[in-house]
Parts: sequence; structure tokens; C-alpha cells
Amino acid sequence: MWKSRADKLPPAQFFADLIAHLRNLYPGASLDEKLARAMRDIWVAEWRAGQSAQDTAKATCSCDGTTIVPSAGAGRDLGKRLARPPKGAKRGDFVAPDDLREATPLAAARREAERYAQAFDRVRAVTLKLLQVKGWSAAKALRLQKLRSVLGEIKAKHEAVVAKYESVRRSRKEAKEPELYTKPLGAVGLTLRPDELPEPPPAKEKKPPKAKGPPQERKAHQEKKTPTDPQPRRAKKPETGAISVDASKPEARPADCKCKTEPPAAAPVVTVVPAAPPSVAATTNAAAPATSVATSPAADKPKRGRKPKATVAAATPAAAEPAKPALSDAEAEELANLFAQASAEDKPS
Repeated sequence: MWKSRADKLPPAQFFADLIAHLRNLYPGASLDEKLARAMRDIWVAEWRAGQSAQDTAKATCSCDGTTIVPSAGAGRDLGKRLARPPKGAKRGDFVAPDDLREATPLAAARREAERYAQAFDRVRAVTLKLLQVKGWSAAKALRLQKLRSVLGEIKAKHEAVVAKYESVRRSRKEAKEPELYTKPLGAVGLTLRPDELPEPPPAKEKKPPKAKGPPQERKAHQEKKTPTDPQPRRAKKPETGAISVDASKPEARPADCKCKTEPPAAAPVVTVVPAAPPSVAATTNAAAPATSVATSPAADKPKRGRKPKATVAAATPAAAEPAKPALSDAEAEELANLFAQASAEDKPS
């Protein structure tokens, strides 16, 4: 509306020119006072907006062949900047209807909605790839939980942007303002559904640990695994005249062995007789029995053969015992009397 024409009425010449233009545009149609009074307010609004009588006749009236009627846009404020030209368009360039761009508030909300929709698709693809992995574990379950959380956050942001887009359109409609140019909904009309993901695969079953039984059962199980002992080797008969280091302990023999054990050869027994005086040496030597030394023939000449691995010549336990007297009590008493008689004769008279 022009400020200079606000709250003013057009001159009479404006109405005269306007009626004349309508008669020339639609010569076969009738134009009466009733139509002129119905169109008066629309013609006044056009004049206040700066339109001439010629332009007003073109914009406000139409004809069906017989009657002049108001046009669809007559008396309506159609608004400005309802759409934007293509990016980079210059003065004089042809603009196709499909190349128009939305107004800034709608275009900004649409860009955000498209960005969140693309991010949702990327995260969802990663989640689906994770759900196809075999051998499900606790670490994968934790990662799946994080991805679900990210999808939920993207969904909430996308819904907020869509609500903003719709609020701009709704506010203009409620204020009865001309609607802005809008494109097909596209990403604005999407509904993101993170709950449509498939269920995760079953977790990998772990092998149960081996049960530990009582000690007795474990011992019996170990005895079953023990290999059979080989047959005990028959102990070799020790060589005559040689005594083993472990001769003091009887050698263990198997129960089914029928071999005879021979006692070790006895050590030679020597009887020592006290020396007699020279005068009775002959008598003593004649009376005293000869010293007998009993030796084993096998000890003088040991048999030839393989010697035991660990053998040493040592005295038997019998050799450690004191030598027993070879004379009887009567013989010993007789020798004592002879010694006493010889001692008496040797003394000087």
C-alpha cells in the first residue's frame, strides 16, 4: 500500500476509466450496478496499492462469456518473497517452476532434516553390520548399546527439526498470510525408527569347567592312568668273598622267587694264647692245642665272573663280635696251674 494513498479514496475518473476498460474487455457481458457495488471495495484496495484503472480491470475481473465476475485474486494480498529464485540466477534469466527454492526458514529446517536422516542411515548400517558378526560377546553387546543410544539421539534431533518446519507453515496459515512455496517433503516427511533393528545373535556358549571330584576319586583316576610296573628283575647272587655295601639289609625279593639265600661266609676265628715263660715254652707248646684258623676255600679263590657294580671288601657283622675261647674250662684251669708252677721254679732260692 502506498503511504500517500492510505485512508484515501480514488478520484471519480478512476471509476469511469475502470468501467470503460471492462466493457471493452468483455463486450458481450452485462455490467450492472449490483456488480459495481460488490467490486467497489476491491477496486479501492487496488488503487491504494498503486494500481492504475487499466491494471485493476485486468487483475480483478474475469468473464465466463455472459457475466463479468471477480477474479480469484481480486482483493487479496498475495504477499511477497514467498519463494526464492535458483541459486546464482541473474536479472533477465529464465526461471523454471521446478527451479524455485523455498524461503529461508523452511530451507534451513529442511537441510538439517536431511543431514540427520543421512547420519541415521550411516549409523544404522554400522549397527546392522555388527549384528551379522558371528561369536557374540559382551564387548559387542556393549557396542550395540552405544549405537542404539546414538540412533535415539539422532531421531530426537530429526523430530525437532521437522516440528520447526511445520511450525513455520502453520503460523502463516493461522495468520491468514499467503502460504510459502514448499517442495515435496523428502527428508522432512521421514520417520526414523531405531527400534526396527533385528535382535542380536545368541551369545557363544562357553565349555563347562571340568568337575573336581573328591581326593579319593582323583587318586583312583590317577592310578588308572599309571602304566603297569614291569616284572622285577631277579637279583644276582653275590660273588663269594665280596660283600655288597648294602649287605647289612636283606635284599628284597619277589614273593614268587624260590631261590635259596646262602649265608655270607664266616670270618676266620683266631684264638690268642698268652705267651709262656721260656722254661716252660716247650711244655706249653706241647700242651696247648694248635691254633686253628678256619677259612673258607671260596674266600681264598674267588670265582671269576662279572663283579657287582658297587661292592667293597668289608668285615661282616660276625667279625665285629669278640672272639670266643676255643678251650674248655678244665683245659684253661690246667694251663693256669702250669704257669704258676713255672713261676715258682724260676724264683731264686
